[in-house]
Amino acid sequence: HVHYLVDIDYRRRLALLAMDREGNSIGVARYEALEDSTLAEIAIVVEPEWRNRGIGRMLVEALEAPAREAGFAQFEALFAPDNREISGLLERLGYGDRRFEDGLVCVTKLLS
Repeated sequence: HVHYLVDIDYRRRLALLAMDREGNSIGVARYEALEDSTLAEIAIVVEPEWRNRGIGRMLVEALEAPAREAGFAQFEALFAPDNREISGLLERLGYGDRRFEDGLVCVTKLLS
């Protein structure tokens, strides 16, 4: 499992890391291609004590340019319905088309 998480090819799978001044990881955002070659799923994690400081927004926004360059046209994100923080963040970033899939909320954003 660890090999899979750290094996990135900078095209179909990319991860960006946020670090504090001491070099500790405080957040990570990644995208991975789905079956449709123009659609990628994103995931984001920010350490609890670093949340609500713009780190999540910065990481998600930073994924967009490399994804467009790699040929992706759309991002998709899945999250638990009670996760208000990520729901609000993604809404502010322009994710919409909210629907439910297997008990999770799914939202998408066109990369322009």
